[in-house]
Amino acid sequence: MDLDDLLPKKKPTGVAIGDSLETLSVGELEKRVKDLETEILRVRTEIDRKKRHEEKRRARFSSREGKSKNEFQIRCRPSDYGIGPIRARRITS
Repeated sequence: MDLDDLLPKKKPTGVAIGDSLETLSVGELEKRVKDLETEILRVRTEIDRKKRHEEKRRARFSSREGKSKNEFQIRCRPSDYGIGPIRARRITS
C-alpha cells in the first residue's frame, strides 16, 4: 500500500472550462465569473510583465546593432583571458 492511498483525495478546486453550468446556482455562477475575472487579470499581468522584460532585452541588445563585428571581437579576445588561439579540429571517427 502506498502512502498516497492513505491520504484523503483532494477535490479539484477552481474553475474548469467547459463544465456544465445547469446544476450551478446563481451564487455559484457569480462566484465562477469572479474567479474567471481574477484569473484573466492574473494572466494579463503576467503577459505585461513578459512584454516589459522583452522590451528591456531588446533595448539592451539593440545598442549593439550598427557596430561592426570586429568591435566585439576586439573586446572579447581570447588572449585577454589567458587563452591561446582557438583552432577548429576535424573530428574523425
